[in-house]
This record gives sequence, C-alpha cells and structure tokens, in this order.
Amino acid sequence: MDAWIWIVLVIVLLVVVFLMTARKAAIGKVNPTQLSLEPDLIEAVKALAQSNQQIAAIKMLRDGVPGLGLAHATNMVQRMAVQGKQPPTAKPDLN
Repeated sequence: MDAWIWIVLVIVLLVVVFLMTARKAAIGKVNPTQLSLEPDLIEAVKALAQSNQQIAAIKMLRDGVPGLGLAHATNMVQRMAVQGKQPPTAKPDLN
C-alpha cells in the first residue's frame, strides 16, 4: 500500500511541475493582435522594412516589444514593407 501512495505523490508532483512551467512559458508571450505600438517605433520599423533592411526592422520591433515572437514580428515587418510600396501604374498610351 505504501508504494501506491508514493506513486500517486510522484504523479501529482509531475503534474504540478508541468503546469507551472507551461504557465511560465505562456506569460512571456505577446498577442500581436492586441498591441499598441508607439508611433516612433512604427515609423522606424517601417522605414527599415521599406529600405530592404528587414532583419534590422525585425530586431528593432522585437527589442521594442518584449515577448513578441519571431514569426509574428517577421509577419508584421513584411506587411509594413508591402504597405509602403505602391505598384507601378501603367502609363496611358497616347497614340
């Protein structure tokens, strides 16, 4: 009977440790849909992104928003780079 008590205690301890580590990992994450970024940061990141310096833009964005994941930062920078570039307009043929 004593062995069963120890087995149950070990299982409970493992579950508690797992839940604590999972919670700690979730605390550091940032939801990119609920960010309010400073305008200066946005402009600086957008300028880097539009001048083909996306790695520097991603680094600046992640430094400015602690906890922002690499995938989300990359996606945001890519969207900023595309926003500023206007597609070339076709010139009308005046013949």
